[in-house]
Amino acid sequence: MSFVSAAGNIEHVNIGRIAVNDQSTNSQQKAGKLALKQVFIKLSGNIDVVNENEISKAIDNYEQFLIASSFIQQGQNLVFEASFNQAKVQSLLVASGRNVWASLRPSAVIWLAIENSENQKNIVYRSSFNDMAQNIDSKAFARGVEVVIPLGDLNDAMNVSVYDVWNQFISKLQDQSVRYNTDYLISATVEQISESLATEKIPRDATHKLDYVITSADFRRPKSVETGRVFGRSEEAVVIELVDIYANVLAEQFTLNTQSETGSQSIRAAISGIDSLADYVNMLALIKSVPSVKNIKLIKQKNDIALVEIDQKTSIAQLKSILLLDKRLSLDTTFQQAEISFRWQGE
Repeated sequence: MSFVSAAGNIEHVNIGRIAVNDQSTNSQQKAGKLALKQVFIKLSGNIDVVNENEISKAIDNYEQFLIASSFIQQGQNLVFEASFNQAKVQSLLVASGRNVWASLRPSAVIWLAIENSENQKNIVYRSSFNDMAQNIDSKAFARGVEVVIPLGDLNDAMNVSVYDVWNQFISKLQDQSVRYNTDYLISATVEQISESLATEKIPRDATHKLDYVITSADFRRPKSVETGRVFGRSEEAVVIELVDIYANVLAEQFTLNTQSETGSQSIRAAISGIDSLADYVNMLALIKSVPSVKNIKLIKQKNDIALVEIDQKTSIAQLKSILLLDKRLSLDTTFQQAEISFRWQGE
């Protein structure tokens, strides 16, 4: 079995979801503000962005950004869901000097092992830790990232043991992560705080600790390795914070600095493999989805190679790294008449 979970457009970056107790006007007003706050965080990659004065005022008047809203049922929870004008949110972020995060984002598989009070260790699989999986899903939605939780079927059970996760044998986890087709791999362990940690600076109310590694899911594509430890008042608290940490790692790498000293510039890009009108339309839509891109136009088309001019404001290296998150594009070094060149793989 294979899974199509690699980097792609996160289609809910302009949607906020907030759990509510009822469908009253008061609940809707409160939830509307929180939903827009969620969207500002998604589109900036920064949880502190909502403290900006102009953005805080906008959140108080969330209706001016609102496109549609409804109440939906998610399991046992009643949820207020609201869609907002993405362009208006991004424009306010730019006007406030904040970074903007394109909807094209990597995905990650999370291998998580938890030790309970009886010293038993278990891997968090979607099939056996449904409540934990739902909490991870909800937090990932709120931050605008995709986190895949392993199924825990026979394939996983035969190839990964709890001690592979507990001891963070990354190469073993990378081998099994191939089936989930993600860009990143998160390995983490959760346990109760013991007396052996007495020398560490631990928050007074913390009861659990989580150790994590964030790296590439593909050993053939080395990326920097992020490691760390967090403390919290419960298993759920430290796991939720881990999702925040992962989102922050991505945001640091892929958000666009709207106040960058890099001025607007026109660059030429060559894209081979454009064999149809559908390929051409989809390729343009992909490039236009990057917030720093202001305009794109076709210079010429020869055989299956489209030469386009892109007016944008970011470094060529960052633009390239963002576009390559989409699996339909790969580097193509055979074309020498443009600053960057790609091969279009199609749908």
